[in-house]
Amino acid sequence: MRKILLPIVFNPFYLVFVFFFVVITLYGLSFSNLYKCNFLYLVYLYSFVFLILFFGVCLTSTKLVLHKVRALSVTIEAKNSACWAVLIFFTMGTIANLYEYTVVGWPIFLENKVNRGQVIHYVHYITNFLMYSMAMSYFLCRNFVGFKRFVFALVFIFSFMQLFVWLNRGFITLTIVFAAFYEILLAYRKRELNFMMVKMSIILVLFIVFFGYLGDMRVAYVMENVYGHTINFHYGMPEIVPSSFVWVYMYSTSSFENFRHMLVNQEIENFRYGLLMVYPFVAPIFKQIFEKKVDTYPYLDSVAGLNVSSFLESAYNDFGVFGAYIYVVFLTLLFLIALKFIARGVFGLLVFSSIVNIALWMIFVNGFSIGPFVIGTIFFILLSLVFERPTGSVTVVIHRLKAGGKRWRVGKQVL
Repeated sequence: MRKILLPIVFNPFYLVFVFFFVVITLYGLSFSNLYKCNFLYLVYLYSFVFLILFFGVCLTSTKLVLHKVRALSVTIEAKNSACWAVLIFFTMGTIANLYEYTVVGWPIFLENKVNRGQVIHYVHYITNFLMYSMAMSYFLCRNFVGFKRFVFALVFIFSFMQLFVWLNRGFITLTIVFAAFYEILLAYRKRELNFMMVKMSIILVLFIVFFGYLGDMRVAYVMENVYGHTINFHYGMPEIVPSSFVWVYMYSTSSFENFRHMLVNQEIENFRYGLLMVYPFVAPIFKQIFEKKVDTYPYLDSVAGLNVSSFLESAYNDFGVFGAYIYVVFLTLLFLIALKFIARGVFGLLVFSSIVNIALWMIFVNGFSIGPFVIGTIFFILLSLVFERPTGSVTVVIHRLKAGGKRWRVGKQVL
């Protein structure tokens, strides 16, 4: 199990390939009558997905990934640097969040929750520091006992509550991705991977329920008072299907239907030539050059309120029909960075988790343009460089025991 599972889970190329392949296949099944998928379009979608797999096979080594994971499993530990980082992120995020409340309020208090309300753009970046404190406090709770565990449990809870008031489901994904990787590491160290798979399945179900709950909460008012029908009817799916699954299916697959319409029926007036790929760093310049961010529009937005178009929309506006392949090359560079840093303690695992999180969000939007995710990745890289030893300074010796030939004894020597 370990030899099969770990190289897939901790190799972002393979992990993202599986994720995209499954979602595109679900889209191809067209459970919703809103979809007009065709064979040639599916071939186009699968082509860039298999390009990710091709780069993974050519540029990564299963043995090297396993070595790094084993090294991380025995060297990752809670340090004072992580504690201070959590407290700083939490304090700054809390101050920014309270400031935004006094100026623009919180969407959770709006009657019509389909609109998330206003944010103070750059201040909201600081509010999103709570995403980092939530993920890191989870790690510290798992490593401390007594009073310290209580303190960081409070940090985790209050980070979650402060982000929840914005009714933005995306804030929780970084913590989920990081927690999943960390728990798999612990299970590997304790030789409990089979049990961990059961736990992961339960967490996935709970996430789907949570996702559906937030979705119902945001649009219940509109469905009942404007459209006067159910979510299933609204999205063209059978009434027997649970609403939680409807939300997950439509939100994960509708982006490809929106892009199909762009590819077939819409044209680009001015290509952006890669500026959307690095948007958080060039936003002020971009706004001076272009009147609008993209020339395309998600046609399902006016039909059913589905306004996401995956990363393909940005790629199409940047480089045309070949944009998807160029974006995959850029994503490949990020994956190589993720593998480079993964063995550098908790901050290295956060770098890895953050980049994987960005890649998973490419199903919905251009993950490269999500400021809080990009900023978090940069912070984690800097923290790793400052506070963690480079991979080369740790020699991990793995001894195969003769008894049964399946057990491992792992020791470390810090040079």
